[in-house]
Amino acid sequence: MLLKLILTALGIIFLITLVGRALNSVGLSLGLTSDFVIRRPPGGRVVIRGQIPWSKYGGIKEFFGHDLADAGPFVIRGTWQSGSGLQLTWGGRLSPGQRQRARNFLLEHLR
Repeated sequence: MLLKLILTALGIIFLITLVGRALNSVGLSLGLTSDFVIRRPPGGRVVIRGQIPWSKYGGIKEFFGHDLADAGPFVIRGTWQSGSGLQLTWGGRLSPGQRQRARNFLLEHLR
């Protein structure tokens, strides 16, 4: 009985691993993954995830918390492209001008 339970648990873990790898492969091929995410949910606190050095967090939080304070909630996903620089995807109500300011800031700040 115990052996059957262990084998069932291992089978479930194996299946979950396979599904996770398949979803990751699909995400990579469709460009759904990102190197970093900068998010400001309702409430105003800037949250940073991904491949950004800790030494850059303060400047990013300062810029997105103060300079774009009137933008409301948003999500910015960034991917570094070899040859074409930084590709950003936007969510929220950032105006085209705010998006350009954010892009310019990130390009300068993350060098």
